[in-house]
Amino acid sequence: MLSKSSVRICGTDIYEWLPGGFFLIHRVDVRMGDEEVKSVEVISYDHSSQTYPMHSFDNKGNYDLLQGSVHDNTLIITGKSIRFTGVFSDKGDTITGIWEMLTASSSWLPWMDLKLTRVEDLTAYPFDTGSTSKNREEKREPALTDREVTGNYAPVNGLNMYYEVHGTGRPLILLHGGVGASKMFDPVLPKLSESRQVMPSMCRRMDIQQILTGHSDLN
Repeated sequence: MLSKSSVRICGTDIYEWLPGGFFLIHRVDVRMGDEEVKSVEVISYDHSSQTYPMHSFDNKGNYDLLQGSVHDNTLIITGKSIRFTGVFSDKGDTITGIWEMLTASSSWLPWMDLKLTRVEDLTAYPFDTGSTSKNREEKREPALTDREVTGNYAPVNGLNMYYEVHGTGRPLILLHGGVGASKMFDPVLPKLSESRQVMPSMCRRMDIQQILTGHSDLN
């Protein structure tokens, strides 16, 4: 740390793909001394610069934009006032590195040492951050692979819209927002399709830019 006294930092970092596989969600739940820090980070990939833009939002109301890059087994993350350099283990299940902070005199000083170890079962994770979220039981509906699904494409306002058909009965169309995907409806599809013909839709990847620029023929 920048101060003379060190502070113990412990907690969990969870990475999961957003449905569709285009964005990676990074959830942070740690305790820095007596302070609880929670944040959500959205990680994407920029083909032109071959970097990973990272949009971070925390429980203090802060927003930051970082850029990540990978060189062999080294991960480098840079921001306006912080930067990180870490090295992956040979097995890829551990990364060890250091965060640095930019001071008012424009010099970089060590901020915190970091070691992240991949853990498959979070309930067995030894650190306790005071949060009970990792101990919640999740009840999941039966897998959709056991259900009859029909997929197709339809031209809609210049977009080639993908949609599926689940069940029979009165039609119910499910539309996701932003950069979502039809997979986000999986938890509710089994129940909805018991009495309705449910049709979740998803735009093809080539249509995403058109949606993000705000194109719409709706009044």
